[in-house]
Formats: sequence, structure tokens, C-alpha cells
Amino acid sequence: TGVGGAVRALGNYTLQQSYGDNTFPDGVTLISRSYTNGIFNTTILLPSSGPTYFFFRVSTLNDACVSQLSSVAQEQGVELPLAPILLRTLVNSPLAIRFFWNMSADTGVNVAPA
Repeated sequence: TGVGGAVRALGNYTLQQSYGDNTFPDGVTLISRSYTNGIFNTTILLPSSGPTYFFFRVSTLNDACVSQLSSVAQEQGVELPLAPILLRTLVNSPLAIRFFWNMSADTGVNVAPA
């Protein structure tokens, strides 16, 4: 509420994204949108994986001013895993074929399977 109990609607949110630096240096990506709730999905193309993290924070505004920035959230990017390798087949009996393959060494975050 505002002065005298007046309600001020939120205008929109500004989502900030930074790659590899949680201090949000110059060049931060600003994603400004008008939202109806607190959910936003984004697709990040490149760079997409490895040990480096993406960092995010958000602010909102109404007709009076812009809010302070939220706390920082972080997430590591994920790529598609490498394809399975060495696909082999074995015919056990008529109409019965078994398939075998080896898992790839990269599961999508440059981590070998356990």
C-alpha cells in the first residue's frame, strides 16, 4: 500500500543475468518483462556448461520507484550428453535381439558417470 492506504500495482520486474561473475560487472544481461507472477523461464544458448555458473538477481518497480535488488541465485549450465558409444546387438533366438552400448564419458556437465 502507499500513502493514505492507496495500492500501487507492480509495473514489471527486471531480471539480471551474469555469466561467471556474481558481482554483475558492466555488460550484464538485462531481461525486463511485465510478469503476472514470479515465474520466468529463460533459455541460455552459449556458453552453456562447464564449471562456470550463471548468476541471477531481480528487482521490481511501481509508480513510485525501483526496488532494491534481490539476493543472488546461481545455476550451472547443462549441455546435452554425448551419444552412447559402441552399440552392439546379439540375436538370442528368433525374434529376440539384445542391444548393448557403453555410456558416454560426458553426461552433460562435463562429469563422467559414476
